[in-house]
Formats: sequence, C-alpha cells, structure tokens
Amino acid sequence: LVLLCLEGLPGRRRLAYVALAILALLTLSQAPRIVSLLDLSSSTASLRLGLWQAAWDMIGDHPWLGVGLDNFLYYYGDYVRPGAEADRWLSHPHNWLFDFWLRLGLAGALLAVALLIAFVRSTKAALATLPEGDLRASAVGLAAAMAACVAHGSVDSSYFVAELAYWFMLALAWIELVKRANAP
Repeated sequence: LVLLCLEGLPGRRRLAYVALAILALLTLSQAPRIVSLLDLSSSTASLRLGLWQAAWDMIGDHPWLGVGLDNFLYYYGDYVRPGAEADRWLSHPHNWLFDFWLRLGLAGALLAVALLIAFVRSTKAALATLPEGDLRASAVGLAAAMAACVAHGSVDSSYFVAELAYWFMLALAWIELVKRANAP
C-alpha cells in the first residue's frame, strides 16, 4: 500500500520519500522502546507470539466456522500457552486475519482478504485517472491510512472495533466511488 501511495510521484520525488522512510526506520530501530518490541525474548513479544500460536491452534480446531462472534475470550483459556496466563482474559487474537477467521470462519478470512484486494485495486484505478488535486491527495491519504490500519491490525485489534469497522467501510466505499466517478 505504501508503494501504491508513491506510484504517481515523479522518480526523484519518489526516491526521496523512500530514502526518508528508510532513514526513519533506521532511526526508529535504534530507539530503546522499538528495540524492546523487536526482542522476541521480552515479555510483550513472547506473549504476543504465544497468543498467535494459541490462535492458530484454535483455528486448527475450528477451521470452517471459527468460534463465533466475540467468543475468543471463552475459548482462549483452553489454548493459552504456559507463561501467558497473565493474559488469559484476552478478547481477540491481536491479528486481523486470525480475528476474522476465528469470528467468521474460513469464509470470513477470505472475505477480509478480498476486501483488502478490492481496496488496493480500486485505489490503483482511482490514482490512474485522478489529476493532481484534492481528490488524488485524499485517495493517497486513504491508501496510507489503510496501510496503517492493516499494520496496526497485524499486532492488535482492528476491524471488530466499531469505529474501525466504520472507517474501513467508509474508506472502501469512498475510494470505489471516486474510481467510478473518474473512470474513462
């Protein structure tokens, strides 16, 4: 999605933004808080990995229909890893794909992926036809925000929080309408 945002920029400008992003990542990678988050032996990282392993085991036991809407909390106790008992009362798996799969089954996970693919395709089509201006800037902004939503949802809750679901659908609808309105 980030590369999609940079697609319409001239070569030198795009290269400058990529260089700036790499510099920001390198700078952030030295920050003690970021280093601690990336340390897989730390408590937060190891708890998250254990949570994802438990979620994957849960998916293995309930692959077709999942465990149902808002039922992760009730099943997680049977899957919690040793040493992660402090997080026994989590209500979601802290990953958007696992969350969709466990709440809605395989069909729900496939639908989530299909919606993201539709968003990327619609954004690419909109950016291909939009001239410079407010609508193009809004489309680029929505693409960047969707990338942030997916990144955040990869390590925490995302779609199944009411305001995030509203935003996701609003962004999807807006970009589709802009694409259709500017189709040749």
